[in-house]
Amino acid sequence: MDRIVLSLFVIVLILIVIELKLRWNLTKDFDSISLVTVQTCAQYPSNSKRYFQVNFTENTSIDYTKYCSSSDTLLIYIISKIDHFKRRDFIRQTWANKNQYEQLFRTCFIFVLGETSDSKIQAKILNETSTYNDVVQLNINETYRNIVFKEVGALKWSHLFAGHIPYLFKTDDNVVMDSLLLSDITKYLLENRLDHSEYMRKHELMMDFVEQMRQVDKYTLFKGVAVTEMKTVRQGKFGLHHVAWNHEVFPDYCRGLGYLFSGFVRDRLYRASTCYGKTSFFSLNSKIFGF
Repeated sequence: MDRIVLSLFVIVLILIVIELKLRWNLTKDFDSISLVTVQTCAQYPSNSKRYFQVNFTENTSIDYTKYCSSSDTLLIYIISKIDHFKRRDFIRQTWANKNQYEQLFRTCFIFVLGETSDSKIQAKILNETSTYNDVVQLNINETYRNIVFKEVGALKWSHLFAGHIPYLFKTDDNVVMDSLLLSDITKYLLENRLDHSEYMRKHELMMDFVEQMRQVDKYTLFKGVAVTEMKTVRQGKFGLHHVAWNHEVFPDYCRGLGYLFSGFVRDRLYRASTCYGKTSFFSLNSKIFGF
């Protein structure tokens, strides 16, 4: 009997040792995978100037954490030119007017601008920022070709200061949009029901759209007006030099007027941008291929 008990004890001990060894190996492998995941930009130091980097202007009086509420479910960021004061005021008075539309209480609005050497304009920007708490200024020159930096700057800002918001919508300051409908769509995505929106329930033109939204993966949502098989433009304001894009057709993309996407997609895009070479993106000017 004692020999049987001893044998069982030895077997259990062996099993425990095997289990501990397996767990140690799994932990070691997991740590290795984690290290590979974190070290995504091994070709250059993490602070290398070769990377695509966007930073905010230094102004200690701005508290970006107060721009959005902890209960917000939608962030609408608007790409704007620094001297477009009237456009921004018009938007605040109309489709971004949270005082007039209770439906927008859980929507956060921000304007993304570049910087200027004009001290008078900059003084007006600082006053606008302190008055409305919705201006994000990047330390990039206010030029058309720098729009790509504004796009990434908006992703970075929302990642750092509004990471809790599940959905985002990008648009420009020359667009008039139905923010009430967009807030209804966001609520539908979160709650999967339509009783809050009479428009979405009764308007026939919305039925196909609602059915499409019912089938999307809400976690990886990225939806806009798709452009496919667009011939590459070589001349004019939007012309691309062959060095920047040596193909006769653009890759598929969403029109920049507006697109809706999830916070998960935002984080993936932002993290990818931190490992993107400065000279690897489209330049709108054939003279610009270095920084």
